[in-house]
Amino acid sequence: MAQIWYDDDGVEIKLGEEVLNCLCHVMFGNALEAPVPISTASIVTLIAEKVVQPSENTFTDPRDSQVYRTVKIGNQTWMTQNLNYNASGSKCYNDNPENAKKYGRLYDWETAKKAVPLGWHLPSDDEWQVLVIFGGGFDVAVTKLKVTNGWDSNNWDKISGNGTDDYGFSALPGGCFCVGYGFLKVGKIGYWWSTMSDGADGVWRRAILHDFSGVSYGLGDAKNLFSIRCLKD
Repeated sequence: MAQIWYDDDGVEIKLGEEVLNCLCHVMFGNALEAPVPISTASIVTLIAEKVVQPSENTFTDPRDSQVYRTVKIGNQTWMTQNLNYNASGSKCYNDNPENAKKYGRLYDWETAKKAVPLGWHLPSDDEWQVLVIFGGGFDVAVTKLKVTNGWDSNNWDKISGNGTDDYGFSALPGGCFCVGYGFLKVGKIGYWWSTMSDGADGVWRRAILHDFSGVSYGLGDAKNLFSIRCLKD
């Protein structure tokens, strides 16, 4: 049974099947029971009614015995820290292992696809979008996902770039390693890979900035090194 979703102006919402199914499960318990049509305001309201206190646990990576905190947000279980597995080709920011302890390591896309431990996976862009919608949407979720300290202030008005970390996702600004430029933007931006490629050298990634009120998405060069946030299978 197809789902037809509309915004508040009656325009059909174009979302992937995976997003729709996940949303329906979060809000209604069954992908086939979503009302048709439903407004964006109703989506946010219904998600809010389903929100429960995050349930935190831990996962120990058997490859290196590293322990990660995990948290269930809606129907998704995320690691609350960036992956810090020393895969061949990965880097610590500024080649400093102390940075990896805080921010995790940085990975090119091909390495990222192989670095995730068994039982977890690199999120698809649709799965990232489910998290963003659960948090209230593009310009609301960003504050709820950021950790409460560790983000630089805005350059022009010195307003804190920190968040409220409502769900325990604890997004940190781990920066990146960009080909031709080197290490950039720690303290200011966090970049995370998804599984979705444009079929050439571009891969969809998510980004959170210290001075921008949104969870952005766009194409990143697959050769650049970004963070990994693992999602449970």
